[in-house]
Amino acid sequence: MRKPTIAALALTLAALIGGALASTAPARAEDLDADGIPDDLWLELPAMPSPAGAPAALDLLGATLTATTWQLDSGTGAGVVIGPTGFTLIQALARDASGTFWAATGDSLITVDPTTGIGTLVAVLDFGGAAHSVRGMAFVGSTLYVARSDADVSAIDELYTVDIATGVATLVGSLGYSGVQGLETAPDGVLYGWDILDGLLTVDPATGVATDVNASVGGTGFVQGIAFHPDGSLFGARDEVYTIDRVTGTFSVVGSGGYSDLRGIVSLARRPVAGSVTGMTPANVVCWNQTTGQRIVVAMTTKSWDCEALGLIVNAGDTVLIGARGSVD
Repeated sequence: MRKPTIAALALTLAALIGGALASTAPARAEDLDADGIPDDLWLELPAMPSPAGAPAALDLLGATLTATTWQLDSGTGAGVVIGPTGFTLIQALARDASGTFWAATGDSLITVDPTTGIGTLVAVLDFGGAAHSVRGMAFVGSTLYVARSDADVSAIDELYTVDIATGVATLVGSLGYSGVQGLETAPDGVLYGWDILDGLLTVDPATGVATDVNASVGGTGFVQGIAFHPDGSLFGARDEVYTIDRVTGTFSVVGSGGYSDLRGIVSLARRPVAGSVTGMTPANVVCWNQTTGQRIVVAMTTKSWDCEALGLIVNAGDTVLIGARGSVD
């Protein structure tokens, strides 16, 4: 078997959301077989965090307009307050593939600690001087998309991408609706939006064009944010938690519990730890929980795998290394 040429290979490792690839990243070269040649491909993949001390039922994170964070039970609607972010006017939440939680608050892009609620400033949002209010945000792969509302709330909303390092926003296009209050990416990679008048929308991330899932079903202002669980179930919330059917756009109340005026929600459910490769055929893969020390080596030639299905035990907060060794295609 030929040793892989690092330049010719790309090791793609990510948390998979319901079987759909959520992110990709280049691997680094390591000399794991101690032959003096750094030609084994590895990437560090931290396991998805879940709030410390939170029971499994608290599987949504929400933030109110006044920037207080809550953990919610998507099965009952019950909520437990976590604490203030230290910012004001949160209108949207998102979660990236690494498990980092993001929020748009006024002119600021921040990260949010799901265990304490504390926010950290990352960048000042820059829409080129245009008046704006971010009303929805979601990651498609590693790219952050936001729905911008004009100062004139009757104006048509627009879709932008945002550089999370600088806060600079780039216009994608018009959404075609004026009441968009949420964005979220489904497990299969489809971008969805919620309009308070027209309800559930699909959004083309290349053009910004939104399409009503079901024109016979309208929306409601009682949903101000939407979130998918890894299993594909979709929820909305404001003063109550709702379930939303992504096919028909119909929605129904689950329940409530102490919170009010939530403006963004995201799933806290941990994604499976899995990976895939391109440009090579594996001879074996290694799943290594560096936190516990458990290490599994499996001979396989398939190009995608789930470390937990292979027997790796991963707890919230563990750091996992995944590797593959094989021949160039």
